[in-house]
Amino acid sequence: MRSSMRALLPLAVLLLGLQLAAAGRTLQSAPRATPVQTSRNQFVQATWGLEGVTCDDVASELSDRNVNNTLAKAVIVDFQAALIAAQLPQAAKTVVAVRQPCVTFTINGTKYASYRTMIKFNGTTDTAVKDAMFNAVGGVSAGRCTGGYDTKLYKTVAALFKPFKVSQNNGNRQNSFFPNGPGATGFGDNWVEYAAPNMTVCAPVVPSPSPAVPSPSPSPSPEVPSPSPSPSPSPSPNPCVDGAAPDASGACVCSNSTTPAFNGSSLIACLNSTNLAFCPASAPVEVKTLANVPVVVQCITESTPCPTGFTLVLYSGKPSVRQECRPNQGGCNYAGYSLQVTKVDNTLIGCVNATSDACPFVAYRSAANGFATMERCVDTTSCPAWSTTGNQAYTVPALATGASTPSACLTLNSLSQACPDTDVLKFPIEVMFTEPTSPVCGGAVPCTTTRAVQCLAPTTTTCPPGFSLRLYRNPNNNVTATPQLAECRQTRSACDLNAAGMGASVANSGAYTIEVKTGDALDGCIVSSSTVCPAAYPFPLQSASSGALASCSVNPPAPTVCPSGQIPLTNVAGNVERCQNATIACPAAYPISLRRDVAGNLAGCMAFGSTCPAAFNTPLFSRFTGVANVSSTTLTLTNCWANGVVSTCATVFLGTTINGLATSGGYSKPIMSNSTGTERTLGCVEDAATTCPSAFPFTWLDSNTVTKCYPAGEVTACPAFVPTIADPGESSSFSKPGYTKTVLTACIKKAFDVASPQCPTTYPVVALNRLNPGATGADAEVLGCYSADSTCANTPSPFTLQSQTAPTATSSGVAYCVPQVIGLQGCASYPVGDYADSKLPLFSPDGSTLIGCTHKDLTVCPTTFPIWFRSTASVDQRCQASISVPCAAISAGGYPVTTTGANGAIIGCSATQSTCSSNSQVILANTADGATVGCSSVTTACLDPGFPFPLYSGTFAGAKLVRCLPPQAAANCNSDTVFGSYNAEVFGNAAGTGNVVGCMAQDKDTICPTTAPVPYMSQIGCTRPDGNIVECRINDATRSCGSLAQVRNYNELQPAGCIGLVGSSSACPSSGYTFTSGAKFGLFGPFSATDATPRLEACVTNPQTAAGDSTRSCGLVVPSSTYIIPVSSDTVATATAALDPANLKGCARAATACPASYLPLINNDMKITACRANAACPTGGAAPTTCEDRADTPNVIEAYPTSE
Repeated sequence: MRSSMRALLPLAVLLLGLQLAAAGRTLQSAPRATPVQTSRNQFVQATWGLEGVTCDDVASELSDRNVNNTLAKAVIVDFQAALIAAQLPQAAKTVVAVRQPCVTFTINGTKYASYRTMIKFNGTTDTAVKDAMFNAVGGVSAGRCTGGYDTKLYKTVAALFKPFKVSQNNGNRQNSFFPNGPGATGFGDNWVEYAAPNMTVCAPVVPSPSPAVPSPSPSPSPEVPSPSPSPSPSPSPNPCVDGAAPDASGACVCSNSTTPAFNGSSLIACLNSTNLAFCPASAPVEVKTLANVPVVVQCITESTPCPTGFTLVLYSGKPSVRQECRPNQGGCNYAGYSLQVTKVDNTLIGCVNATSDACPFVAYRSAANGFATMERCVDTTSCPAWSTTGNQAYTVPALATGASTPSACLTLNSLSQACPDTDVLKFPIEVMFTEPTSPVCGGAVPCTTTRAVQCLAPTTTTCPPGFSLRLYRNPNNNVTATPQLAECRQTRSACDLNAAGMGASVANSGAYTIEVKTGDALDGCIVSSSTVCPAAYPFPLQSASSGALASCSVNPPAPTVCPSGQIPLTNVAGNVERCQNATIACPAAYPISLRRDVAGNLAGCMAFGSTCPAAFNTPLFSRFTGVANVSSTTLTLTNCWANGVVSTCATVFLGTTINGLATSGGYSKPIMSNSTGTERTLGCVEDAATTCPSAFPFTWLDSNTVTKCYPAGEVTACPAFVPTIADPGESSSFSKPGYTKTVLTACIKKAFDVASPQCPTTYPVVALNRLNPGATGADAEVLGCYSADSTCANTPSPFTLQSQTAPTATSSGVAYCVPQVIGLQGCASYPVGDYADSKLPLFSPDGSTLIGCTHKDLTVCPTTFPIWFRSTASVDQRCQASISVPCAAISAGGYPVTTTGANGAIIGCSATQSTCSSNSQVILANTADGATVGCSSVTTACLDPGFPFPLYSGTFAGAKLVRCLPPQAAANCNSDTVFGSYNAEVFGNAAGTGNVVGCMAQDKDTICPTTAPVPYMSQIGCTRPDGNIVECRINDATRSCGSLAQVRNYNELQPAGCIGLVGSSSACPSSGYTFTSGAKFGLFGPFSATDATPRLEACVTNPQTAAGDSTRSCGLVVPSSTYIIPVSSDTVATATAALDPANLKGCARAATACPASYLPLINNDMKITACRANAACPTGGAAPTTCEDRADTPNVIEAYPTSE
């Protein structure tokens, strides 16, 4: 038994390593609950003995040759149900079962088929569920020798064994693979006994011998002494932990067969020394001997100092943490720990795992290798001093923002003195010391010395004392990008730095001429090509002569009086911000031109949004081209002319030469006012204008042409009708009113004495006082013209007739407003013209009132009445402009199915239950398989507030939204009733916690959605061991997979997904999403010197070039020099032959073991150089082994011990 357990230790390490991220919650009212960390694995073993049958009998009865496998799956279901009932759905996902073979016993002539399994899970904050499930099968109340287990908690097991008599059961809470027992034999073989009548717990209790003297009777009262002699005192309780006893001094000491675990000076545990390969999580640091096969002599907590005689600390990981304490023999001679950790005086205090590339103190790095490799690791608080004649290596500290102790000590390139800006080391801001200092060098005086004395983090915003001048550069030399701090230098009085003075090869060399100021104080300089200011200095000042950026300030510049020959540039408040040459056109930041004379000479420029000042009170309106955030189609103020210059707009013309960014041409349309009783010109509008400016919105329209504009509200009535000489029925005046809803906003001149009269395109709705628009009538029968957003309810004629005129970009078709027809029951009986026999009635928003009819030839709802009501044949039957009640409440429920569009708004109602188009619509339903209750035309998001929960399916190219459900408050997608086959969770956070925000089909060709209701729905996928996605989580900036294995390209560090390979440590999935995406190649780790079985860290694409499999190599995998051990399907028999690249299946970090089912090749220095294929796993027999997962049971592991 002991040998078989040792053989199973690699599987134990695998089990202990497979921890899935989960949120821990407390199970209420559960027995024996003990607090634990959520990452702590918990174990329960359970056995059942079936009376009167053999293992073969059970297999035959159930028609199942793998009953042990089926039992393991049943136990998983029962544990998951208990965890879900305890509000721990994330913990339920971590449940794993280890199945054992069935054993047949014959006891007193009766046969018993006995089954055993072990369960592991984590993700809880206490042991309540573990203890409850143990008590249900192995507690005293569970009738361990009578088959009295709790069939409610184990209802799936009870259903499986229903045809049989369960006469025994048993259990414990131990990890059967944990070597530090002790178990029944004292050697760590902790499997619970197979259930049978002769198991230990069923043995009769032998009573202890009783003393000859009977116990005295109790005294009647405390005051009366007992006549009986006093009993012997009870022995004092042992003050030490189990396995320890006090020595002569009273200190607790472990027995010789155990290993002590300490927290400081306190003994916290005595661990079974047999096969002790690693320390427990409660005291994880191992104190080991110097031998080639080291022995753990102590386990200590992370805060406990290494004991005397074991002062050499071995560090690993990133960040680097203490792993072991070893004897200090003056060198780093331990496998994998080659880099020394020293004090400043070179005293050796530890060794670092070089592959982790991290130092627990200060790393020394050099530009010679791109800062990629740590060359020393020193316990220090400062870097070595720089000397002109002595040491110049590792003298430059890399300082985090606000830190005084360096993160690293650097040797920089002697020419560029450039600080590192790499993924490994990001301290890109140089603090430069230069000479000569008087006069200061870098400009007219070249620098003879330029040396970086510090490297600062990119979050730094201030410079250190003595180096207060800040140099700013645009990221990626993009002159429109916000400048960032690039360097700190000695103080200077002017921005006169140039490449010649700084040195052409020096980092950040260039011209710095733009000043950065606080008041009059010079804070820094910006590279001369920049067009924008740093974020902390938001107020720019342009050069008066060139218009280029001259300086940036913390506060706005003080008001300025411009000298002769220059003009002021003012902000919206009218304050002068800078000056420029009067002959230069106004710049984009100040595009509105002030014109002082007939020639149009400039008197100033104003910021966009300004109004004309009192001395320049004649506005000109046109359009700007090239002004940020201003559309080139927007009619806006572009010029202000001095008072008295413009008397008529007919002669105003601005050419391209002087008009700057405004459109050029004539400005003949006048802005008029008669507020004084006499019409006068207020301003002018460009000839190309089709509307009046918003500041003067009242329009005079000659047909569709603007002729003049007035201030709003000034015109209260249009002129009287004046007939033309040619046609007395046509008006020669602007007599027809134009309304925006009920407000008079235009006066119109047009011929209206015609059949089917039409108003201007900006006022398309025609109000009539006759029923037939098609009849020829008089001008007086047209009551007015109305804007497109008006309805007939805004007019004196409330009934709508929608014409057949096709909608255009500017008009949705002509609508006529006519008098209400008394007694009209439906549009089919409209009395006159082209609207008789109308097929589409128009209804009020609640669907109760007929408010209009369409042209008899119109068969689809017009854009002015877009809400359609369709028959089972998808033919429009009625239309509404809007809808205020549910579809089912209209027309006696004849159109119950809702179709929604953008923002979840209803766009139509249908009479059928199956009208959603599979290509252009999404089904609205109450469940995944429920009847259609609506359709959405938005195929990327569930925008209907009544159906906001998405279900996704689709192809490998991307998930597709297929159905929207009502709001759901579900922690998972397990409900078959609600979610059907959509069982993959879509979470709204990176941790995969809380309620799901969507569900997705579990299909090998379905990947996580990239479009969804909110931006975070671009996802990382987390997959099952079969390679299919079971969760989608937020795609955060890091895409961290935590304890899960990555899915990524071999040459990219950022993962495309995460995968939890429960029980399969030696291979990536051979099916599903990961396989389809090509992520078939395994990367193994992390490792320490005590790892028993390497774990799968990532599944990546094959690391090979376009030339094919023959180029496959571990050297191509990123991060470089990390996964250096080839894991190959070449067998051990070919170990002496060269590795066939096509057979390379994975790569591993440097380690002391190979992945499961691979054998190590070890060279003379006892280091693994390769992992090769092992012999095939047996499926039973005497040899102890572990075998791969069965395809149909991804979270059940198989293990066969040698004997009982």
